[in-house]
Amino acid sequence: MPRPPELPADYTLQRAGGGSLVVADHAAERLRAAGFEPDGDRHPLPASDLSGRIPLGEIHGSGPRLVVRRYRHGGLLRWLTGARFMDASRPVRELCLSAELRRLGLATPEVIAARARPARPGWLLDLVSVRIENALDLGTVLEMARAGELAQADRAALLARTGALIAELHDVGLAHADLQPRNLLVERGSLGTAQPRLWVLDLDRSQLVPKLDRAARLQNLARLLRSVRRREGRGRAFLRRTDLPRFLRGYAGADWRGLLPDLVATLEQRSWHHRLGWWLERLVGASPADRDGAAQVRG
Repeated sequence: MPRPPELPADYTLQRAGGGSLVVADHAAERLRAAGFEPDGDRHPLPASDLSGRIPLGEIHGSGPRLVVRRYRHGGLLRWLTGARFMDASRPVRELCLSAELRRLGLATPEVIAARARPARPGWLLDLVSVRIENALDLGTVLEMARAGELAQADRAALLARTGALIAELHDVGLAHADLQPRNLLVERGSLGTAQPRLWVLDLDRSQLVPKLDRAARLQNLARLLRSVRRREGRGRAFLRRTDLPRFLRGYAGADWRGLLPDLVATLEQRSWHHRLGWWLERLVGASPADRDGAAQVRG
């Protein structure tokens, strides 16, 4: 895995046994002590108590807990290639993107390390990040809202803040490649406040561009809303009639009314394409929870 030119200055590239590890200088010794090496794990990592369709490991010790995410393909590819990837640089690109977003003041967990190990054919890829403690993913909070466990004022504040966060991402030129509720974390302690604290997870395949045009913004918003719709298909509706306007006001302010018809049109444009993909996944044995992630606790 060659050293990419955009690698942050306080990270170091290590190589051993055909594997490569890019690691933050301040955490290099900690990972070494945990047996997390460029070519593999010297001993099994403890399983994380965080749930989801992808098993997670953890690295303990001094300092915050670290979460190890093993890359797996999504969609139909996961049934064909599993955890093997042909592009060894994916976790390094995610590491660099995370560092840049943090530099810009956006809330995403610090990525500590990115690793690629040969697994003929292809590579096994890992990403190590700081765990956000005492947090729920947005999917879990939506389940709480559906069950009536969230006060109306708290629900409204969360929707507005979620819209504002997506606007912040779009304003710096980022369209999240997998924008869905399980990739947004909400700090428990901030629920019930006027400004809930949210974090963005899983930046794999996302990229920054100089300017995100209106069509790209609408497609990204539609991706999030489609994910919510899929979840609604497994139970009672999450969203009330007034929820989408609240979300869009958080995103676009007073211009939300002009955004609404274009967003509805974007949702409908590719609905047949997404329905076909979901049907094919069910045909090969996938469940909606595999794709969207079951309601889960992250922290």
